[in-house]
Amino acid sequence: MFHAADGAPILGCAAIKRRELHGKPVSSLHAPPIGFCSVGSSKFVEGDIHSAQARRTFRYKSAVNMPPPSLSPERVKVADAYADRSGVIPPLPWPSIAPALTIEAIPTVAVAPNERWSTDLCRDWAGRGGWTTLALVIDCHTRELLGWHLSRSGKTTTAASALEHALINRFGTLGKVPQEFLLWKDNGLVFTSRRYTALVRSYGLKPEFITPHCPQQNGMVERVIWTLKEQCIHRQRFDSIQHATRAIGDWISFYNHRRPHQAMDMKTPAEALALAA
Repeated sequence: MFHAADGAPILGCAAIKRRELHGKPVSSLHAPPIGFCSVGSSKFVEGDIHSAQARRTFRYKSAVNMPPPSLSPERVKVADAYADRSGVIPPLPWPSIAPALTIEAIPTVAVAPNERWSTDLCRDWAGRGGWTTLALVIDCHTRELLGWHLSRSGKTTTAASALEHALINRFGTLGKVPQEFLLWKDNGLVFTSRRYTALVRSYGLKPEFITPHCPQQNGMVERVIWTLKEQCIHRQRFDSIQHATRAIGDWISFYNHRRPHQAMDMKTPAEALALAA
């Protein structure tokens, strides 16, 4: 659950889809450490039980880059059930050394083309070609699939080829973009590599990462991958990587020019780009 800076939950009270938000950690410098208990009581000092549990999990997995506590899944379930029933958080078996955090929700929907792009990787089976890696790049305003690349390698070159394909499709050439904009991606080894980061910056793009362990923050491109697998990849059996490349290319052309989007008043990505131009 996302919480505003004052701790109030904001998802569910606004007509904003989860895939259209991303989180930004905000330090609460004056808040007591998560797990701090008052003398003679085990009640949590700040916030309700659910937001406290969410902030505790987020902090140890993401904020201070610490390993999660060494609790078995059974013990975690018992502790959560106890907390839900009694409104009390059991004492933590590890020291609380970091301040509490809240998460500020920021819309990921761009208001204009070339304001924010999003990229991700997925794995697909290509018959005799074995497992392949597909890299995609979309525009978060028009939902257009600008670039993609399918290869047997899941290395940086695959993601770089998809990005360069997107730049050529949108600007007609490879080179520094006229105005800097954001490239939204997860924290995978490919996207955090020095080679890919240097490539992104050389084209004038600003790399931006989602919060670790929160794939829903990159939900727009994740949803496109889901649709691609549901409507194309899982409906046929590929014989080779060449067969998969042809089929995926045909579907992406259909997606960009013929498939309407409910979020854009039943317009196609190509129509949305034409109206925004």
